[in-house]
Amino acid sequence: MERFGSYRSNAEKTMNNEYLTFLGYSPLDDLRWRATSGGVCSGIIKYMLDTEKARTALSFTFNQETLRYEPQLIHGSSDYLIASSIYHEVKIIDYVKLHIQEIQEPFVCTALPCQVRPLKVILSQNHIEHYIISLVCSSQQSFAATEYLFSRLGLQVSEVKRIQYRGNGWPSGIQIETMEGKTIHIPNLDSVWTRIFHSRLFCMDRCFFCNPDIELYWSLFEKSFRRS
Repeated sequence: MERFGSYRSNAEKTMNNEYLTFLGYSPLDDLRWRATSGGVCSGIIKYMLDTEKARTALSFTFNQETLRYEPQLIHGSSDYLIASSIYHEVKIIDYVKLHIQEIQEPFVCTALPCQVRPLKVILSQNHIEHYIISLVCSSQQSFAATEYLFSRLGLQVSEVKRIQYRGNGWPSGIQIETMEGKTIHIPNLDSVWTRIFHSRLFCMDRCFFCNPDIELYWSLFEKSFRRS
């Protein structure tokens, strides 16, 4: 892991604090290739499960019927599935609430910045020790963005067997496997998917009200709350 630089948000500047930033990647060739951004998050989660620093983690499995990724609680690194980035809404907050009794602490998961606060509230209220890896987010899409991509490619939903949004190298792109066994690759840069993604036509409503420092403010609030 190589130190890359440092970053201070507006809130931190007022408190003379800063985040150290590092350039890192998984040393496991297969994981680094199949995951997104060098497999850092996947590597951390698998490491925490292997060393029992976490006993439960959140993984994601692909549902071929709905063509969506769904959350799944796991208790061992061998059960961890590399999903790469997921560019459709996944209701992990509702899932954690529904399966809260199945979580053995400590618990680790990745989440979008806007999901960190409610997850921390739910887990803290249930006295579950937890670690949340907040992802860098440039907005989340509804599944309608993926459906529109299919239509632009002349594909019927019934023709699609599997979709993977990232992974298998960098910068990679969307990989669509059809029922006939054909694989369609859409580049992550300067492609029809890029234009769909950045059109903001399919963004979740909350993305238009996003506060980049929301997870930081919540961390500060939580610490002051615990002191009182």
